[in-house]
Amino acid sequence: MAINQETISDASRAIAFASDVAGLYGLIAQMRQKIERYIAGSAAIEANTADAREEKFVRLVQAIVDADDLTRIGALMPLLIGLQTELETNYDDFINPV
Repeated sequence: MAINQETISDASRAIAFASDVAGLYGLIAQMRQKIERYIAGSAAIEANTADAREEKFVRLVQAIVDADDLTRIGALMPLLIGLQTELETNYDDFINPV
């Protein structure tokens, strides 16, 4: 009996749906954490309460990412929050399989 590689490939892709949703959720959480850290660090620098590590993080981000891009990335927050909430509400079984 010949092995049908196309069917195996399709089956692998079908099985991956749940892990793709879990991966997307993880990526969103990582993105939010970085954006929120940058926002909090920037606010702490502004208030003159940032520790050395946070100040260094903010300065590194500013050196690597253009100001216009920082604005664009920050503008993603409502979308990220909305999608993360949707996944937590309706796809918890994919995110946290039993």
